[in-house]
Amino acid sequence: MTRFALLAALCLCGTLSAATLTVTNLNDSGAGSLRDQCAAAVSGDTIVFQTGLSGTISFGSGIDLGSKSLTITGNATGLGAPAITLSGSGSWRILRQIGGTLTLSLLNLQLGYATINGGGAILGNVVNCTTCTFTENLADNGGGGGAIRATGAVTCSGCTFTENETIGGNGGAIYCPSDVVTCTNCTYSNQGLTLGMVEYGGAIFAYTVTCTGCTFAGNVVIVSGGAIFGPNSVTGTNCTFSGNSASAGAGVGGAIYTVNIACTNCTFSGNSADPVGGAVLCDAGTCTNCTFSGNSATSGGGAISKADGNPLSCINCTFTGNSAGNEGGAIVVGASFTLAGCTFSGPPARPFWSPTAHSPTPARVPCSPTRL
Repeated sequence: MTRFALLAALCLCGTLSAATLTVTNLNDSGAGSLRDQCAAAVSGDTIVFQTGLSGTISFGSGIDLGSKSLTITGNATGLGAPAITLSGSGSWRILRQIGGTLTLSLLNLQLGYATINGGGAILGNVVNCTTCTFTENLADNGGGGGAIRATGAVTCSGCTFTENETIGGNGGAIYCPSDVVTCTNCTYSNQGLTLGMVEYGGAIFAYTVTCTGCTFAGNVVIVSGGAIFGPNSVTGTNCTFSGNSASAGAGVGGAIYTVNIACTNCTFSGNSADPVGGAVLCDAGTCTNCTFSGNSATSGGGAISKADGNPLSCINCTFTGNSAGNEGGAIVVGASFTLAGCTFSGPPARPFWSPTAHSPTPARVPCSPTRL
């Protein structure tokens, strides 16, 4: 075979390898079913649903995708919401993938159940989701990720996560311990609320977390990071954190626990921790143009508790009505810190406390009402 013919053959094979397969019914198995098309697909294929098809596929067992990289796209309702629901029936993990990239859009994934290894709805490698909902999925027996567990990165856009749980595991919605979770315009509500057994990261547990335009409300853990546990860093822009909690007596960071925080234009309201860091516990970072209101801690740092470490800066932030049982109704810091253009108001007599307090002599600094 000439070099030209070989090149042409290789190009033709590449062209033929990516196909689009169509799901024509809502059956759990058989010709035209999602299970059938997943089995027939090869890596790089796209699976779509027949135009106008809507409703629920109730699984009698999970679908194992192996190491295939697949795209699965559902249909939309007239309002643009997903019209296809994949249900694990409260007994099965919905999708399992051991390698490659899984890309989902316009799908509802509900009632997935993982007995081991986590990922109540999805156990995957690299997972990308757009306009999907994840509802009441559960990872049992210490598995992480009530909805998604991934060994690689997770990217979500326009997704909604509601009442996903783990029993003795981490990441009520997403568990991605060694990679990055990136979320844009997503909503996380009431993860860990029903059973109250998520340990770290009520909504998200990931090494690094970046969120833009997201809402975290009513997520609960028994140890750290009511909404997010990010042991490396958490970056939030235009996000809202409300009513999240870490409150089982060992709880820190009612909304966020991280080493390095970078939040801009974020709102933290009504978050709580027992004992410290009602909204945030961190070692270092910057909060810019953020609002902290009505957050509480049973011991210290009603809004923010900063452990010893690198500098923390709060710039043009507002602290209103935050409270703590002991010191720092708004902020407790253990080392270097900077406040610029921040406002403190509300009932606590000591909203701010530091052992250094801008001077070589340890002191407690009453800062309310004041502007620094």
